[in-house]
Amino acid sequence: MSKSETTKFALRSYSGKPLTFFRVERDDFSSQAAIAKKNPAHHIFVIDRSGSMAYDLADLKSMVEKLLTLGEFDDPTLKVSLVTYSSSGDVKLHFKGATVADVMKANSPQLREIRSIRATAMTCISQGLVMAETLIDDKETTCVSLHTDGWANDRSPTAESAAIAAVTTALKKHPNVFVNTIAYRDYCDFNLLSSISNALSGSCIQAKNVKQVYDALYGATALLAGSMSPALEAGIGDADYVTFASVAARKVLGSTEGIVVRGLSEKDDRVAFRYFEISEETYEKLKAPETLDTNSAVAILAYARAAISEGRLNAAKYAVVASKNGDLLKKHAKALVSSDVAAFAAAIEDVLAGGMKYDRSVDFGLPSNGASVLAVLSVLDRGSSSLSVNLKTLLAGYKRRGVKRIPGAREEDGTVTPPKYEQRYRNAGEEWVSVNKFEINRNNATVNMLVSQEIDIYPVGGTTKVASVSVTIPAETTPRQPVTAVAGERDGYYVVFLPPLTETDNLNKSYTTYDHAGHVVDHVTMG
Repeated sequence: MSKSETTKFALRSYSGKPLTFFRVERDDFSSQAAIAKKNPAHHIFVIDRSGSMAYDLADLKSMVEKLLTLGEFDDPTLKVSLVTYSSSGDVKLHFKGATVADVMKANSPQLREIRSIRATAMTCISQGLVMAETLIDDKETTCVSLHTDGWANDRSPTAESAAIAAVTTALKKHPNVFVNTIAYRDYCDFNLLSSISNALSGSCIQAKNVKQVYDALYGATALLAGSMSPALEAGIGDADYVTFASVAARKVLGSTEGIVVRGLSEKDDRVAFRYFEISEETYEKLKAPETLDTNSAVAILAYARAAISEGRLNAAKYAVVASKNGDLLKKHAKALVSSDVAAFAAAIEDVLAGGMKYDRSVDFGLPSNGASVLAVLSVLDRGSSSLSVNLKTLLAGYKRRGVKRIPGAREEDGTVTPPKYEQRYRNAGEEWVSVNKFEINRNNATVNMLVSQEIDIYPVGGTTKVASVSVTIPAETTPRQPVTAVAGERDGYYVVFLPPLTETDNLNKSYTTYDHAGHVVDHVTMG
């Protein structure tokens, strides 16, 4: 292992402002490739057969057969095991430790097992990994290929998260194991699969077609059939973070605890970077070149790719800002959902594979041609009392984002008691309404525009407006009080002020509503 230059860079916001400062040290492990050797090898396929995989299983089964046909020529002694999983408790070991030569015999029991796989129900990923862990022989180099098109949700997402964390810890203890993950379809939980492969020295791809699945599987099988480098350790020392990058293997890993790297061929490049967080003052005084201007520029996007695997999406984007890759930033600055995050990760890997060759922006950050959205909203909020909107036009393109409410109260047995009163807009046909204010929720990245409409309360189906209300308790009746209407979606709400009530009083009170002339509109008894 040889050491090269110390460099520095800063994570930066979209405006280019430096946020976090790093000193970076590079360790080159390329010399270790010379001691690569051929070990007994084992490929464990862990395949999702939940209901949503029905459209992919036929191609996948055919692909596995073709892959093993080629594997027979590369290394007939390569061992293969097949595990499939679906709902919690529904995991199956089809065969274990069979050589490729045995599997590919005409009408072998292993081929019959591959061809028998059928889609069933839900997705419990953890049980597949638990089963795979029991098949590992530490004397062999083992690759676990985990396939899924969904989310780990059975027995529940929370239970699955804990179970996957536990089995990941168990798999880490095996010295010669790496786990590759293949995500099918855009709606797959790429974040989870990426975190598993990052923790277990593997790679994660989102396969959009059969060829990408085949390439991933063939790459792993060919690697096992050839000479592999022994595991190497990229220790963290006294650094705050460490990454490992192999451009040829498309493998980027990151950790705050050091990294054990497995699954590299003798030809794969290998380099580690250690990141020391420093103050702005120390950064300015540090006599070291900017990372982007050196051979260590890979360190910036390696940090970004590793941060994605750990779920630190903002940190990944801030690292891309630091790379001055304007095209990458513009295309993926808004990545939030799983499919977009997968595309973001793949794009970073493509840039790394291309040798960091791209047209660098003159300045850090996104170009700003005007005020930000937040700045515009702030101005609108300050002047909201002078604004009106055409509600009819606005609602024509409105799509509900939350859960739709139904009128009434839900009882303990699950039934819904319909309301006694309903709200009606005083000027129902009026198109223009006043804006109250704008509410910005930074946690959910949403903006709500609140408008003002005058409402009145009526008995459900009634024609007489409620103006006041009194409450009768067994001992007394309160004076009539003006109704203060509270906006709901369809229910009619009003506020009544009462003296302290006993439990008995609360169960036996009744309400009487009146119109503007003091005539009784309705009488409701509670109890």
